[in-house]
Amino acid sequence: MNPARKTVLTIALLDQHCILRTGLESLFGAIEELAVIGSVSRPHELSKCFDILQVDVVVMGLVFDGDDALRHITDWSESYPETKFLVLSQLPEMICARRVLDAGGNGYLMKGSCPSAIIDGVHRVAAGGVVVSASIAGQLLTDFSK
Repeated sequence: MNPARKTVLTIALLDQHCILRTGLESLFGAIEELAVIGSVSRPHELSKCFDILQVDVVVMGLVFDGDDALRHITDWSESYPETKFLVLSQLPEMICARRVLDAGGNGYLMKGSCPSAIIDGVHRVAAGGVVVSASIAGQLLTDFSK
């Protein structure tokens, strides 16, 4: 009899700051059902990962010198619909969260979010949910209902 296996979510990290990627690798590495399978600093490097790896969730920054991350999210979400995109950023949430979602992203959290919120965000977007802070969720629902 085979023991039941836990489903492992594969994660790729994309951020121009090595220290953030290293911290996220440590955070996710402590969770049995999460596996970081790639960590890159530039969007074009992530594009190469999609060709060779099955990525469930991309946890990524939003700012890259000379590169439009929103355009990449749009392209990737169309080309790899099974992959989910969770953006961690320090940019103003009220402006950027909507842009990320409109581009095809699945979530937007501030880089200052607590580790448990980021882990929960990964699980929620992997399950098909949308992740934003409570204040943004309320504003999005208000806008949607108008």
